[in-house]
Amino acid sequence: MVINLSLNLQGSELMEDTVPRRQPSSSSENSFFIIIDNPKYGEVNPQSSNSRENVSTNTLGTNNFSTQRIPLWLENKLLDFIALTDEEKRRKLINDAVSKLMPYLELYNYDEESENYIWSVVDNIASKSISILGAAFQEIVIRRNDCVNILCAIAKCLCSFELQQTAEWGPMILLSLFSHKSDTVKEYAVFLLENWQDKSLLPILKNLDCRAAWLRAYIDSVVFEIEG
Repeated sequence: MVINLSLNLQGSELMEDTVPRRQPSSSSENSFFIIIDNPKYGEVNPQSSNSRENVSTNTLGTNNFSTQRIPLWLENKLLDFIALTDEEKRRKLINDAVSKLMPYLELYNYDEESENYIWSVVDNIASKSISILGAAFQEIVIRRNDCVNILCAIAKCLCSFELQQTAEWGPMILLSLFSHKSDTVKEYAVFLLENWQDKSLLPILKNLDCRAAWLRAYIDSVVFEIEG
């Protein structure tokens, strides 16, 4: 036998030992059904006209369905399971994107030809989800922080996106590049900031610890350009 446990997310008529549930975005009563295989339970038809009004859970071992809600601990557990499932799917997409990007980024040779080679996979991922692309770039920056050419390749790729497109993760990558010990990585980070032309990022540039005279001269020129 199977039972459909209707989880009413509206949260009305709560039992005394419960707390208010999260309100749905729609004003209508929204429910979804969890199917549990258990011979102890009766069977409820979710298409029944009174299933929403009269059936939320039942007394174990009987077919006598009461009007009380599903226990809050079970509802929370089911909602947590759904959220975990979504997070696992996102993690899989990020890992897949990392696996696709790495072979291309490793071949970056500071020239236009190798950069164009990278764009074939970057365009493909970005067209599906710019958020997944950003998360994959962040993951690579952490994993391969010792690979200067990979970090420079990421900076060069980000130059082709507007700051607004990468607002949730772009500045974090920029900070990671600026904190790198390699002057070459810092140079590419300056180049990225120069392309974004955002005054709010200038304090990062002005406070950058830099000993190389040529890099300091480049930084000063970018600050002067953006400040106008």
